[in-house]
Amino acid sequence: MSRVPTSEYPARVRLFRQGSHPECAYFIVSGLVKLACLNPEGKEVIVGLRGPGTLLGAAAVVLSQPYLTTGATLTSCRLARVSASEFGRLLEGNSSLSQYVHELHAREVHAHLELLVDAVSRPAQYRLGKLLYDVLFALKPSLRSATDPNLWLPLRQWEIAELLSVTPEHTNRLLRRLEDNGLIRRKGRLLSIPDPNRLLAVLDA
Repeated sequence: MSRVPTSEYPARVRLFRQGSHPECAYFIVSGLVKLACLNPEGKEVIVGLRGPGTLLGAAAVVLSQPYLTTGATLTSCRLARVSASEFGRLLEGNSSLSQYVHELHAREVHAHLELLVDAVSRPAQYRLGKLLYDVLFALKPSLRSATDPNLWLPLRQWEIAELLSVTPEHTNRLLRRLEDNGLIRRKGRLLSIPDPNRLLAVLDA
């Protein structure tokens, strides 16, 4: 995908809509994208986040099936946009690219299964810590070994709750517990992880 031109997208830009015919795929160079769908009551439900190094909409393009979710930028993003017709031509004419896309899809399937396994086998406290860690370093990868990395959290509390499949009230209790244990610091939606390695050690334990 390195030969495809990239563009900057501000936060809260809808890239594609649930149920629409796939017109393009996106490769995320930087930033976070939110995937959401409408439940039977017409309420938007967040079903996932995608960060750097992932493809968006490619499965719908390959299968020529409607997008299952709505994709929108959660933060400012740099994306490579490829039309459906161009994507098909690229895959047919470049075996290395085809293998690369296959690997990206395999990673996504693996990550999705990992989330499912965590959802049924890990407590919500673990899943919250992992979510915060993943969001922080998706946006600030250079801070992986730094101390006190700060992050303007792009998710509201109810959105975090949806990603964890718990209530907003329970999410607030979980955040307070992480804060009381010194694993995070909060000031409004500004969040910092004083010691990322310590948080990782707690998650691994």
